[in-house]
Amino acid sequence: MNKVKKLLSNVEVSGTIIVTIGLFIAGFLSYALQYVMGNGKLITLSEYGLFTALLSLSNILTIPYFAFVKSIIMLISELKAEEKFDTLTNLFWEFNKFLFFLGILIFFLLVFLKSYISVFLNISDSNMIIYFASFIVFSLVGLLPAAYLQGLLRFKAFSFFTILSAALRLLFPVILVFFGFGIGGAYIGMGISVVVSFIASLFLLKKNFVTYKKQDLKVYYNKFYSFGFSSLLITAGLILLNNLDVVLVKHYFNEIDAGIYSGLVTVGKALLFGTAAVGIVMFPIISGLYAKGENYLKKFNTLFVIQVALVVLGTAFFYFFPSFITKLLFKNFEASIEYLPRFSIFMGLYVLVEFMALFLLAINKLKVYILLISASLVQYLLIVLFHKNLFQIIDVNIFVSLVLFLLVLLYHFLYIHPACAGRPAHNSK
Repeated sequence: MNKVKKLLSNVEVSGTIIVTIGLFIAGFLSYALQYVMGNGKLITLSEYGLFTALLSLSNILTIPYFAFVKSIIMLISELKAEEKFDTLTNLFWEFNKFLFFLGILIFFLLVFLKSYISVFLNISDSNMIIYFASFIVFSLVGLLPAAYLQGLLRFKAFSFFTILSAALRLLFPVILVFFGFGIGGAYIGMGISVVVSFIASLFLLKKNFVTYKKQDLKVYYNKFYSFGFSSLLITAGLILLNNLDVVLVKHYFNEIDAGIYSGLVTVGKALLFGTAAVGIVMFPIISGLYAKGENYLKKFNTLFVIQVALVVLGTAFFYFFPSFITKLLFKNFEASIEYLPRFSIFMGLYVLVEFMALFLLAINKLKVYILLISASLVQYLLIVLFHKNLFQIIDVNIFVSLVLFLLVLLYHFLYIHPACAGRPAHNSK
């Protein structure tokens, strides 16, 4: 019993458990939205394919924002370690102003390009892009509170916020679609859910926010931008690797196959939700230790073992029981059962790649972006060349992610791990 208590007292273990539970519940709610959309009578199979393709496109379009979030987490971890809560409060509002104007810019850009996007994704009604662009505007502020809670190591609050956001993301879209607003209504509903979640987050962050005076934030902006470009490229590589296939399938395949693949991706990403919690916990912990110049490899090794164990167990479950999982989550997409074993291998490898990339980003080893961007480019070229059927798409994903993971591991052991580098961990280059 004492050993169990001691184990749970470790922030990397307790944090992983809390975040995993939070992500599991949030993932269930997210799948409830996908289930209602995909299995219900609200939209057709082709409309569901469009719904999922646009979600993947939103992830690609907001790559700069996701890179922004990673940089925010690192900065907040450092400010927390220095107990500069007035500064992190000030930065919260300044960054929100920036995100608002960035969202407006992206909105007008999407509206301007709506005809081109509609042609590429085979969308008959180009006005759908306007609803989608409105969702993008609101979504830009959606993850900033989560980034703050993660950087502050408030994993309970982070999990609560994640669950609340997912619940609202289910509620509002379903209501609007039910009343006949279609896919456009679904995206407007998701935008509304982001606004409500943001308001709720202010009550959670009140514990850490303090009264502040206007101060010169230039030094913090410089820290933020010092690794911003590399962080952008690392994030771009990760997001492209996990979303590019969905967009290209929508481009190359008919509506039915695109809908089947969307269902496959949605089911397969349950593995991502279930195992990626370790990386969420690891990133701010390692970033904080690195900022203070402390040895971080012991924490990393513990979390890496946990990550690998979860990936192996999760992938094995999806590989050997594809029919059970698919029927449980998407009973109308039985055509995707034969693809799930292979796709689960890709998802497992992707989780490991993401974990290692986040670790390298946390310790400011940014040249890993060369591997990630190169892998995304290879993935794109191979899918363009080999897209005879959905199996070829999955095989390309597995090949690229496997080679990428091995190369990232090689980079880690050659240039970072003290057993190979022969120097203290926090001084490795």
